[in-house]
Amino acid sequence: MEQNKELYEKRQKRLQDAVDLKEPDMVPFNYLVQGFPVNDLGHTMAEAIYDLDIAKKCVLGFAAQYDPDIMVLQNENYWGMGKALELMQSTRLDWAGKPGGKNKDTYIHQIHEITTLKDEEFDYFNNDFTGWMMHCGLPRVSRLLDPLASIYSFEDGPAYDIQYLISEFSTPEFKKMMKTIWEIDDICKSVKKELADLDDELNARGCLTPMKACAWVPFDCYGAYLRGTEDAMVDLYENEETILRFCDRDLEAQLALIRAQGLQFPGKWCVFYLTKASDQFMGAEHFQKYYWRYLQRMIEETVQSGMVPYVYTEGAFNNRLEFLKDVPKGTIYHFESMVDMENAKRILGRDACIAGGFPIAELLFGTRESVIDTAKRLLDTCMPGGGYIFEAEAGFDEAKRENVEALFETIRQFGVY
Repeated sequence: MEQNKELYEKRQKRLQDAVDLKEPDMVPFNYLVQGFPVNDLGHTMAEAIYDLDIAKKCVLGFAAQYDPDIMVLQNENYWGMGKALELMQSTRLDWAGKPGGKNKDTYIHQIHEITTLKDEEFDYFNNDFTGWMMHCGLPRVSRLLDPLASIYSFEDGPAYDIQYLISEFSTPEFKKMMKTIWEIDDICKSVKKELADLDDELNARGCLTPMKACAWVPFDCYGAYLRGTEDAMVDLYENEETILRFCDRDLEAQLALIRAQGLQFPGKWCVFYLTKASDQFMGAEHFQKYYWRYLQRMIEETVQSGMVPYVYTEGAFNNRLEFLKDVPKGTIYHFESMVDMENAKRILGRDACIAGGFPIAELLFGTRESVIDTAKRLLDTCMPGGGYIFEAEAGFDEAKRENVEALFETIRQFGVY
């Protein structure tokens, strides 16, 4: 146990040195947990989503075999949540093992975008956001919440009589909805506790699990949850006022969320997934106006709240790098393989820690030799001067075991300063 404690502290210093833009003893290796640990041990994501014990056994088995410095995202795979997901009746989510679903049993869940905010509802949305969410937004993303659509609207007149409101909340449909919500909540609390215990077990074995908090850039919420990508991009030109009003309001909610999580998770990572901001989605002018100024404010608030911003970019961000350098020290940027990591290191290396860049296609389709060569090139590019965390560009469900083994061996051999 004492040996594991020393290992944990050694890895903690290794990671902190990288975040502080110093050269650590070696490059920290962060494994983004997805389906591979489960599938590699002969199980499936479908089994793990309905049986948390299987997921925990597989994650601990992976940690024992490969011994990464860091493991994150193990709480974002819906493991143990199968029954709760069925009860939620989401209109957007597909998962392995879902009755009648289309997801492959070995793959991570998939989110299907729908247009929740209709074109004809902008006035309602802008003038009564709470009313719109209650009557339109929430019932459209979950059939469980259908009773909300018919609940009393204060637009129909004031409801001063508490008895009238009580009757609204006491219909058979509403009672059934609330009973199901409480059942889901019980499952969620149980899963959350078991995943926290899993992190504690990983920590006791010397593995870091720093990712605890999360927030969303307002435009990503607008695009992913309200309008869908296609309509959101059209709105950049046709509904500027609606986007900006939403983003300004949502920013305050996100900042409050960050502050609250900072009190709960001091020193831990707060992740932002940038889903609608890549080079392919918008030009520099739109990025500055609708996206960057909000993300920058959230990064600053995260640092002020005592956490580490972990900014998970999705897609190509080659035309965003000059923007990204204007952040407080202690920010981490994760990049996919579409980003020129040499350029990212050159532009950001003095201001932020960079991570990622290793293509997961190598693990699935490459050879042992090509994995080693690709990893060595990435290390040669990003290691000098510190400020680099080795990561694959994303989590992965399937891979050749010999390629995963080669990747870990290469980092241990050539990632030493």
